[in-house]
Amino acid sequence: MKKLLPLLIVVLTLFAGVRSADAQIFISAGGAAATEFEGLGLQFGAGVQLPVLPFRLSGDYIMFFEKDDAGVTEKWNEYNINLGYQYVSQFDFSSYVFAGLNSATEEFGSLKTTAYGVNVGVGADYSFGLLGWYGELKYTVSELDQFVFTTGLRIKFGI
Repeated sequence: MKKLLPLLIVVLTLFAGVRSADAQIFISAGGAAATEFEGLGLQFGAGVQLPVLPFRLSGDYIMFFEKDDAGVTEKWNEYNINLGYQYVSQFDFSSYVFAGLNSATEEFGSLKTTAYGVNVGVGADYSFGLLGWYGELKYTVSELDQFVFTTGLRIKFGI
């Protein structure tokens, strides 16, 4: 619960003052794969698609599965907040580019490193009504820089 509190704060901040009749709100859950950590994880997020402008604001938490490296446990998690620009939206498909802020923490045995950086990436959505599929590829520029690919399902509200 202690790790989910920052995500809850990000989600509440995103939705402050936004009414579902004015915007499309979404929550997402899926899987993640990373290059620096060289592992898989779970992603949980939420966001809002602005009603008139082609922008979206989103936040997510990625928790990578622990792994054992020569008898030493390695853990990695990250928080992201991104602003995206939707440049294609036809039928039930949309694609977007995004940039934002990242906070990543790596624990390697008793050593703990937290780094702050910038995300840049691309993504795509395909809607099946209230439920949809998404995929994103981003690069994080920081002390713990890496590529991260995420994919999963989104539930949309305020349609």
